[in-house]
Amino acid sequence: GYNQTERRALERRLQRGEISALVCTSALEMGIDVGALDATVHVGIPETASAMWQQAGRAGRRCGASVAIVVACERPLDHYYVSR
Repeated sequence: GYNQTERRALERRLQRGEISALVCTSALEMGIDVGALDATVHVGIPETASAMWQQAGRAGRRCGASVAIVVACERPLDHYYVSR
């Protein structure tokens, strides 16, 4: 992972539009406003509905429209939702 200085620098670059995508852990759900994100991609279904809302809610804050893409993994929770 990134140390705190690197992480803050990446967040600033994303906010200013200097980078168009950022791969990160679910720590991004913890309340930073990174600006005008259009989409989130989730590898594996989050463990709770609130985690899903928090993660997907990083996108669409400025425009109101966004998309959340969930890529299922080989886990029981993912299998449960995909099979329904």
